[in-house]
Amino acid sequence: MVFFSPSDLRLVQDTSVYRRRYLDQMLIQVYPTHRDNLDRYLKGLTQRNALLREIRARRATIGLLPSWDEELAESGSRVTAARRKIAGELADHLKQAFATLTKVRVDLEYRNGCGMTQGNEMGLREIWDKTRAEDVVRGLTTRGPHRDDLGLCLDGREAGSYASQGQQRTLALGMRLAEIAWLEEKLDRRPILLLDDVFSELDPERRRRLVTLLNGEGQVVLTCTDLGQLPSTVARAGENFRIKNGQIDGEEG
Repeated sequence: MVFFSPSDLRLVQDTSVYRRRYLDQMLIQVYPTHRDNLDRYLKGLTQRNALLREIRARRATIGLLPSWDEELAESGSRVTAARRKIAGELADHLKQAFATLTKVRVDLEYRNGCGMTQGNEMGLREIWDKTRAEDVVRGLTTRGPHRDDLGLCLDGREAGSYASQGQQRTLALGMRLAEIAWLEEKLDRRPILLLDDVFSELDPERRRRLVTLLNGEGQVVLTCTDLGQLPSTVARAGENFRIKNGQIDGEEG
């Protein structure tokens, strides 16, 4: 199941936390070992940060850090490799979906949380060695997979900063459509697509384009506050229900 709601604007507008979660949730559905690697990394990160604060308070020695770095690098490099791979695959699906919805060019790129350093085991150990003094001063790990992000650009400009509200909403929708295409490719079955209030900020042309994209593409359940928002091809298809006070009030014609 893939679910789009107005809150998905956070994928574009908000912090990298939401974009990492977007990648991780997809990976876990297809590759269950990703959850184990991610849990190991985050648990180790919490313990490393606690040690950094102890070192800053002079209750522990900095010589204890390398052993933690070694363990974190193993799980962290696997998390990074999985995210990088899925980001490359999603980029193609997003371009295809977006090309149907709008003429604006979209780019998606993986940005690892190590800066310019590669996120493999050796790269992680190297970056933590270089930032060790800074990490101690700040009492936290400043670089690593917990800082990973997705770069989202429209016509070469950062979408979160420069895109209009409508463009950002279209991009968030495109990311969900890319997700369902990726899951179908990996699982060899199409998930159910749930679209909550999807038409409210789309102009009539984008609504028509979205319906064209979804036509014949598996089971879709969508909500809207006004049947007038629905393109005629949707209003006449399938079953239409009205919800009132949390209850199904009757079937629409």
